[in-house]
Amino acid sequence: MLMMTPEFRKKLSHALAVSEGRRSVPVTLPQFRAERKKRKANQAYRRRLIDQTAAIMRRGEPSVFAFEGFMRHGLRAGLCLRGWSWHDADDLAADIVRAALNQIGAKRPTIAQGQPEWAQDGVILIERERCARCGWQLSEYHRKFCSSRCASAYHWDLHHRFKAEQLEALHDDAP
Repeated sequence: MLMMTPEFRKKLSHALAVSEGRRSVPVTLPQFRAERKKRKANQAYRRRLIDQTAAIMRRGEPSVFAFEGFMRHGLRAGLCLRGWSWHDADDLAADIVRAALNQIGAKRPTIAQGQPEWAQDGVILIERERCARCGWQLSEYHRKFCSSRCASAYHWDLHHRFKAEQLEALHDDAP
C-alpha cells in the first residue's frame, strides 16, 4: 500500500498553497476536501437526467426501487468518465435518483413490508412441502429448496431475469 510520508505531505500542502496564491500553511486532507469547490450540473442537463432515470425506474419489477442501485452506479460512472470527481459524481447521481423517485411518486415500504415473508397484516411463514423450483418433495432439513443445486439455479435464474429487465428498460427508453 502506498503511504504518504510527513515530508511529502508538507511538500504537497506547500504546493497547494502556492498554486492557490496563499502563504505556505500546512493543509490537512479534511481541510482540503472542505475547501474544494463542489461541481454542479446545469439545470437543463440535470432535468434531462432526471426524466430519463424516471422513465427507466418506472419499469422496475417488482417495485420502482428495483433499478435504484443500478441507476446510481450508471450515472456515477458516466459522470466520472466525463471528468467529474467521484464524490461530486456520487452526490449528483444520488440527487438525480432521489428526484426521479419523487417524480414517479415512489414511497419506501416499511421494514416489515420489505421482508420476503410479509403479508398484509404481518408475517406469515409459508410451510412448504415441495421445492420452490422443481417441485420435488422436501426433506425435513430443507425449507424452500430440495438441494443447494436447486437453490443456486433458482437464484441464477432470478439474476438473469433481473439483468434482462435492466437491459430491456435501457434499450426501450433510450433517446
